[in-house]
Amino acid sequence: MLKHIFILITLLFLASPTWSSEINDQQLSEKIQPLTQKKLKQISKAIDELSQYQHARIQPILDALLNNNLYYLRSSKEIIITEKIDDKYFAIDAISSNDIGTLPKSKIKKIKTNNKIRKNLRTILAKLSLSDPNTELRLIAAKNLRKNPSPEATSLLEEAVKSEKDDDVKEVMTEALNIIKALDINLEESKRIEAVYLLEDSLSTDARNALTTLSSKNSEGKFETPENIALAAEEVSKSI
Repeated sequence: MLKHIFILITLLFLASPTWSSEINDQQLSEKIQPLTQKKLKQISKAIDELSQYQHARIQPILDALLNNNLYYLRSSKEIIITEKIDDKYFAIDAISSNDIGTLPKSKIKKIKTNNKIRKNLRTILAKLSLSDPNTELRLIAAKNLRKNPSPEATSLLEEAVKSEKDDDVKEVMTEALNIIKALDINLEESKRIEAVYLLEDSLSTDARNALTTLSSKNSEGKFETPENIALAAEEVSKSI
């Protein structure tokens, strides 16, 4: 009995991506092949699985997919990243980055996405960027979320702030998080007001723009945001 339990635990350990997250080129090639499937459900599943692994090319591949630049060769199903110039497609191998050359549209097929998949891709890419070993890339990711606030990034930023060691990156992450919370119409009013006041020491244009949005009035002179939030934003705007 104990022997059977040991075998089962061993098999689960070997199968789990959370314990064995780093993969090589050959394994990545196998993991991205489902992206060539016709059904969006299978593509979505493949994306979720990819996000659980570590490989230097996963982020560029998912970024290309988000930007409609991920294709595959009709003849071999080899996945490629393309750049369209005029009527030609300049292609590189998605994994090795080796130059494939110029291809006509008839030789390649674009990997499909939809709004749901693209939303998931943005979240995954944000997570990958916020945890990147390169400090500069983490800073760029945080600034991007500060400039383009989205409630979907709240939990990602909360986790990133906890683990961030660089003071400059942490400051931008925190500011981005407060902007997102202040603008989140689904967040309870008290938490939105708290986030507004936490922007009091912020000097970025993004923070100022958020406060302006929150305190703006319609053609009738009434606040477009709940009054208590708008008044808090107006007060903070005057102090910075």
